[in-house]
Amino acid sequence: MAAHLGVEELQSTCSFARTSEKLKDITDTVQQSNTLKTHFAANISENIQNVKVFTVRAEASLMIDDMGGLKKNYAQVQQENTALINEYRKRQLNHDELLASLKTMNMLIR
Repeated sequence: MAAHLGVEELQSTCSFARTSEKLKDITDTVQQSNTLKTHFAANISENIQNVKVFTVRAEASLMIDDMGGLKKNYAQVQQENTALINEYRKRQLNHDELLASLKTMNMLIR
């Protein structure tokens, strides 16, 4: 039909409203995940620092034969370790969500 009419080129446009909206939502999720990654890294760093401080205090209590201080400081180390494990779990869940979002984005782009 185009050959019969002598048309060699046609300009066309298309709109993918649903796909564009999904892509925007996924991009927002990726940005939020990256922001959370920074937050989790800061929390983990703080927990690690606290573990170091309480461990040094516990060892100092041991040297001066302060068993009450030793017990208290090692209890704090245990609490910080628990908090550290929880932060790592949150970070892992965030990472898994980020990977799923990126895979979905890749599928939409293809």
